[in-house]
Amino acid sequence: MRLFIAVQLSKEMISYLSSMQKSFRPLISGVFTNEFHLTLKFLGEVSQEKAAETVNRLKEVSFNRFDAELTHIGTFPNNKKHARVLWVGLSPEEIITHLHLAVEKELKGLFDKDFNFNPHITIARVKGVKNKAAFEKLTSSPVKNLKVNINRFCLMKSELSKDGAVHTVLNEFDLN
Repeated sequence: MRLFIAVQLSKEMISYLSSMQKSFRPLISGVFTNEFHLTLKFLGEVSQEKAAETVNRLKEVSFNRFDAELTHIGTFPNNKKHARVLWVGLSPEEIITHLHLAVEKELKGLFDKDFNFNPHITIARVKGVKNKAAFEKLTSSPVKNLKVNINRFCLMKSELSKDGAVHTVLNEFDLN
């Protein structure tokens, strides 16, 4: 099964990100995210046995709860003229990165280490930009100052379909 570790967002934040997505629809062609979350680590295809070991190890993650907030709109690569992924950033980046590292520590030896972690929420996978000027202007717009309390993370299953990925929570892990 295809797995990843993520933080789920508040309903208010999901609603806002969905409305933001609508603003970008006329400007780009691509695949728009059906479900918003903050990915802490993508695991890929995992056997049942390895998934069980992953759950046992994730139970050992010790990290304090914290608040995070939306910061800005960004793209990968950072050059908006050649965007392939459209996303919204979260802060405090340092604390989110430390949570990612706490997950990495517990999964050491079970999965490869991520070296380029960047806290973000994917809005769309961009195939092309239809209106570059409007796209650059919209990606430079400020985002609403919404906060979410990060008090748990989840082991998620991702099933790919022609309509996009469908995510299912397999396990939840509370933070201190």
